[in-house]
Amino acid sequence: FSITVAPSADLEHVIELINIAGEKLASEEKWQSKVIEAPSFVSVGEFTATTVSLLISGKTQPYDHWSVAAEMRRRLFETFEKKGIELGTTLPVAPPRK
Repeated sequence: FSITVAPSADLEHVIELINIAGEKLASEEKWQSKVIEAPSFVSVGEFTATTVSLLISGKTQPYDHWSVAAEMRRRLFETFEKKGIELGTTLPVAPPRK
């Protein structure tokens, strides 16, 4: 899955937080049986003036990818909020002119 952060974010710090969150998730008893390889940062995807997309990947048991990805997103959202990391914003698109 991917997440977006503001271009002003310290990417090295964000990547470190992603990897720590993934390792912690994979090591917890509730998630150990679902996670084969801890979710971690893979690469920077697209970027614009308002967003930087970060790709995150891991391996799960079949059919557990949805719950693991959702939990990872939840944890990252909380962590970023605590650390003051701004999420990327999408600018509204003007409707086509008639």
